[in-house]
Amino acid sequence: DKELKFSDLEYIGQFAGTYLVFSSSDGLILVDQHAAHERVLFDRFKREKAMGGKEMMSQRLLIPEVASLSPGEFAVIIESMRVLEEMGIEVEPFGENTVIVKSVPAALTHVEPKGLFREIIEELSNTERPLGLQERQEKIFTLLACKGAVKAHQGLSEDEVAQLCRDLDATQFSSTCPHGRPVHISFNLRDIERMFKRK
Repeated sequence: DKELKFSDLEYIGQFAGTYLVFSSSDGLILVDQHAAHERVLFDRFKREKAMGGKEMMSQRLLIPEVASLSPGEFAVIIESMRVLEEMGIEVEPFGENTVIVKSVPAALTHVEPKGLFREIIEELSNTERPLGLQERQEKIFTLLACKGAVKAHQGLSEDEVAQLCRDLDATQFSSTCPHGRPVHISFNLRDIERMFKRK
């Protein structure tokens, strides 16, 4: 997969507001912009966590969010407080079954904090068995990457596409997103010519 250098491809345009179309000497390449950005962010979060030692960069909220939880959810969050803090999400208990969210990861300041926190709770609660530290981290990284990534049907400028290509080139596993969906699909020129009965 690393033979493909995204920044060397010729960018043709965006298809269906979701797929970035590139031309290479071998054929056509479609990139799912959401899956690609998800992969880039997921790897960036993991790298930041590894390099920064304990904590990812976080951004304090001007107005902290108060979240009322069920007793089960409250227990899950209290158990995961240290992991969340390491991810840039600062949470404090605030009375019975209530917490205050004080900060979110710096890369996700455009995401609505209450909705993000609610999804994190669901992600950590919907398990049939207790999650280990590593599993909790992976689940939260995947969710944060999904929330922070550009969406389908979102317009991207050529500069943004060029930056995404550079980021993909610097990413270790650029063939799939954290959920396992393909980031890009290639159409070989020979196959295209066969479809048009040229070969």
